[in-house]
Amino acid sequence: MVGNPRQFRAIHVWALTLVACLCSAEFAVAEESYFLLVFSWQRGETHLRCTHTLATFVKVANGDAAADPCQFEAHTISWLPEKMDVHPWRMFPQKGHNFELEESLHYAVRHDDRISLWGPFQIQEELYNLGLKQIEQLERGSVRYKLIDSGYFVSAACNCIHAVTDIDPPHRRVRLGSPGWGEGASSATVLKLKRWIIDPCTIHPWVADLLGLDKYPIIHRDLKEAHTFKFAR
Repeated sequence: MVGNPRQFRAIHVWALTLVACLCSAEFAVAEESYFLLVFSWQRGETHLRCTHTLATFVKVANGDAAADPCQFEAHTISWLPEKMDVHPWRMFPQKGHNFELEESLHYAVRHDDRISLWGPFQIQEELYNLGLKQIEQLERGSVRYKLIDSGYFVSAACNCIHAVTDIDPPHRRVRLGSPGWGEGASSATVLKLKRWIIDPCTIHPWVADLLGLDKYPIIHRDLKEAHTFKFAR
């Protein structure tokens, strides 16, 4: 029995539409790009308890320039004590909390801390995914916060620096030390993650605009400066 030609045409149109949608989905995935921003805040030169390292991982879809409409999502590692009460000589690890970028920067502004930024750098998708995996690990609650975390098992406690650099899994089970603090530690963090940066010489300021960073008094650092900071002050 011969079918209705209109039905055949409808099925044909539906099939073409489905193929077009699938192609569009593949294209959208191909258009995704990933970025890393590493921050520090620091009060003076020697206030160990008033320094911090944090990193934000951004995925951008449907655009790679400021003029293009795009969708994006951002995820931050900002590992601090639950009440942000940092005490360098606290004997035991305490419950940690992973703060959002905005609340982290608001805290620094309220306390008149100097904020620095390395990036935004375009990165490989692998690092973005590792960042999300690390955030999930921190927020699971098994890792606690310890500013001076030397001598502790990697899986038990970490400071803000190691919360970021542990994205690249450490080879030791026990921590041996940290690369300074504040700006020195954040620059060392950039160098630690450099192998995932696609073009270290290219900064993408439009990504910072997406995050609304223009409202903060941020010092933009060059990757070349990462080699000149003293890792301990």
